[in-house]
Amino acid sequence: MILADGLSYLAKNYKTDFLIDLATLTGSAVRMFGDTCGAMFSNNDELKNLLIKTGDLTNQRLWNLPLWEVWKDDIQSDVADLKNISMKPIGDCIIAAKFLEQFIENHPKWAHLDIAGVAFGNTGYSKEKAATGFGVQLLADLIENYH
Repeated sequence: MILADGLSYLAKNYKTDFLIDLATLTGSAVRMFGDTCGAMFSNNDELKNLLIKTGDLTNQRLWNLPLWEVWKDDIQSDVADLKNISMKPIGDCIIAAKFLEQFIENHPKWAHLDIAGVAFGNTGYSKEKAATGFGVQLLADLIENYH
């Protein structure tokens, strides 16, 4: 809910070229990709392609997943505006992204990166499982090279 609030606040109060959030959001992203790549959801092909290209260049790869409207049915509620969980045992990361999409205030270039599987792992600077910093280099490169 805090991430949803943050997205709504940013979209309402700042004029940005892109709106990108990263979160260790769901176990289904881990089950799907392990520590190979982050799950990406975007409402904009330009941003989607830019993130994939930048991810390949920085070795912080992303795989695009759909935000089809059919997934919105899973967050409908009889007693609230929306619910933030589906009762189905499938598609958790997609449903979570669809939930977040409801709070971007129709921002035309948004991406959600579910980095649950790539956020922790064995790294060159730590002998034990540690935070990888996944997404830092990705976003730094994207910002530096965006025209």
